[in-house]
Amino acid sequence: MSIYNGGSFFNEEEIPLEVQEEVCREVERSSSIEQLIVESRPEFVTDDRIELLTSPP
Repeated sequence: MSIYNGGSFFNEEEIPLEVQEEVCREVERSSSIEQLIVESRPEFVTDDRIELLTSPP
């Protein structure tokens, strides 16, 4: 699944953290989605954000 929002997926002003988390949960639950690809500016991609969104619920 690819998500392009014309901005930065990890920017909470564009996509709230709760929505980012829900997208990741839905991808994890889906047996037909193997990979999630998002677009984001580098300054919004942090180790903390990646860990939060890739850790089990």
